[in-house]
Amino acid sequence: MTADVRGARRCRLSVTPRLPRHPPTKHCPGPRVRWTLHVPANQAASRVRYRLALTATGARHTTVVRHRHVVQAPTGKPPVIKALRSGRSTVEYVGGQVTVATTVKHVKRCHLSVAPAGVTVTGVGVCSAGDRAWRLQLPPNPAESSIAYTATLTAVGSHGRRTTNAVTVTARAHPPPCPGQTSTATPTTMSMFNDPSTGQPADQSRVVAAEINLICAAQLPVRGEHTQIWMAQFVFTLDDVAQALVWAHRYQHADVHLVLDGSNEFMFNPDGSHVPNVAYDDVVANLPSSSLVVCGPNAGTVGRPVVPDDEDESAVFPAGTGCAGDNILHVKLLAISAVDPAGDPAVFSSSQNFSTGAMTAGFNDGLQVVGDAALYGLDAAYIDRLAGNRQQADLGLQLGPAAHDSGGARLWSTFYPRNLTDKFPDGDPNATAHDAATDSLAATLRNVRCTAPGRYAGDHSHGARTTIRIAMFVYRTREAVTAALDRLGDDGCDIGIIYSVISAPVLQDLESHGIRATQLYTEDYTPPSGQPTRLFVHDKFVLISGGIAVAGRAESNQDLVLAGSPNLTDKALYDNDEAGLAYQQTATAAAGSTPIFDGYAHDWDRLLAVAASLS
Repeated sequence: MTADVRGARRCRLSVTPRLPRHPPTKHCPGPRVRWTLHVPANQAASRVRYRLALTATGARHTTVVRHRHVVQAPTGKPPVIKALRSGRSTVEYVGGQVTVATTVKHVKRCHLSVAPAGVTVTGVGVCSAGDRAWRLQLPPNPAESSIAYTATLTAVGSHGRRTTNAVTVTARAHPPPCPGQTSTATPTTMSMFNDPSTGQPADQSRVVAAEINLICAAQLPVRGEHTQIWMAQFVFTLDDVAQALVWAHRYQHADVHLVLDGSNEFMFNPDGSHVPNVAYDDVVANLPSSSLVVCGPNAGTVGRPVVPDDEDESAVFPAGTGCAGDNILHVKLLAISAVDPAGDPAVFSSSQNFSTGAMTAGFNDGLQVVGDAALYGLDAAYIDRLAGNRQQADLGLQLGPAAHDSGGARLWSTFYPRNLTDKFPDGDPNATAHDAATDSLAATLRNVRCTAPGRYAGDHSHGARTTIRIAMFVYRTREAVTAALDRLGDDGCDIGIIYSVISAPVLQDLESHGIRATQLYTEDYTPPSGQPTRLFVHDKFVLISGGIAVAGRAESNQDLVLAGSPNLTDKALYDNDEAGLAYQQTATAAAGSTPIFDGYAHDWDRLLAVAASLS
């Protein structure tokens, strides 16, 4: 520093704030005095203002003071944080990982803090200039309200200078329980059977409950991919099922695709009075309009009687309420793309209609397969084709079967209607050829050998004879199937059939070839608890244990389950929308080695015992 001084004897320069090295007092006779000031670097986050005071003392101790201010800028540039952003603003109630990112400049270190506590943060610490990201692992939110987490980034630059920025991420509230759910266990491949004979609601609703549990297992979106729920259903009047679908859409963000027979829109009592369909109204009110397809060109103008709860298509249900077929949509099929944390898909094929009467009066079965992506793809594609609501007489032959191995079994789906051309029969039962390309069950039976080794449900051994068991609600016509069974009866296969309704010519034909046929049907049954009701077998399954060559399998020691929605009628084959599922395993000597087949076999024995008790 330099100062002009005249008439002074000595000069003293003081600096505030004080410097580490004080400027000395000098003799200053003038005219100019110079000081060298050693000013340290500015370590503060802001400018430093120095006050310089020069005191000059002259003769007779005369004193003169002069002031001056010097401002020192900070060393280096201040830290900069661009807007803090998060990969997603909302996390589901199960918790999850969120990436928080920004761009920083002139920063030596960063610290990301999150409030409230409980969030694990990865990436805290040194962050040189450039794009930076942190991972937040949010815990599950068990509360019934959302939690807002605030992530605050503090950046420290040169000499401790700081700046901050913040972003908020919300954890959704925990959803209410899924309506009708009875189990939260991870879904597995299994068979399921109800029992209306006890009069107990838990026994009567087993198949429906299993389907609801599967719907409730629909997973939250993963990497932006929403779970897909595909359902095609003949009778849809149980609101528990409707509410489960709405819950999966609302809280799991699943995309629901529901295809219904056209008769569900309007339902009537025998006297012509209208009956509200609460389940139908529920999905209409609470699912996107794109989620629901009601089949049939006459949808909304025709209805089906509520009573009797029957499936004799020609006698009870109006034609023209199907999608691909020209009669009815008789499918009972559910396919879901992800039902566990691993993202495994599932398929549920059954004989179960969604109505109270179907549970309280009818014996039904369901086959659930988990983890088979190929099977899921086939069934979802079939329901998607049905959703087009366009008649396609040969749709079943276009799509299946496509046999493949999965989980130690060979599986395939069979779809209907199955006509050789895109034309429906004109009413003549012989108008469409009954051949292997059309009647898949007849084709399977033609590959059965009665003399091959057989095993039936582990502890139900029938020696070297192949065993065939059928549980069927309606058995009419299907000449190719009857002819194949007749041949097998003559060859010595052990064949038993349980039915509700059978035509007299078919029954006489079967019995003449040594095939046992037992009816399970009564209009007046009083369960141990509950009100009198009808009781009938509503299953639609075929079991073959022994010599069979299907889908490339060897002939010996095979266990095959054929389940699904089709009755043994020509309409089921040629005119209805139907879906069947085949599950084939190579049997071993150990009981329980084929649990799917064994479950069906034991259920057939149970049905036979019930039929005997009614006679």
